[in-house]
Amino acid sequence: MKQIVIDTGSTTGVGAFGLFEKEGLQRGDTLRIVRRPSLSQEAWLAVVVLVITAANYFLKRKHAGTKTPAADELMREVAGNDKGVMDLQEDLKKEFDVTVQMEPADNDREFWREMGLHAMARGYSADEPDISHITLLEPNPDYRPWKKGT
Repeated sequence: MKQIVIDTGSTTGVGAFGLFEKEGLQRGDTLRIVRRPSLSQEAWLAVVVLVITAANYFLKRKHAGTKTPAADELMREVAGNDKGVMDLQEDLKKEFDVTVQMEPADNDREFWREMGLHAMARGYSADEPDISHITLLEPNPDYRPWKKGT
């Protein structure tokens, strides 16, 4: 069986359905959902719920031999579902033997990303002097090109 990787930075819940078709999701496969640090915890959980629901819906439709649903059909399925992530994982495992692995965010990477954003914001503060009138390129009369051996 194969592993299908869902990158939450570039794949939405509805987009995952197309990925399942392309990769041929079937019984016994593994879904690995990779979290990008830029997602908040709430957004991460929403994407996970969408992906797991889409996988369950995809496998049910595939098993029944029906055509690919429209996005609004899939969203109705999500809206009509009152289960949490753990319950959805268990259902997918019991019914289709599909394992869901959720890769947590890398806290060190998230820390350094936040530090970088903070440092960059300090470099462009509101009290910076206006330098729009300064010419950035001007001729240097004292410039002598470098030559090897001089």
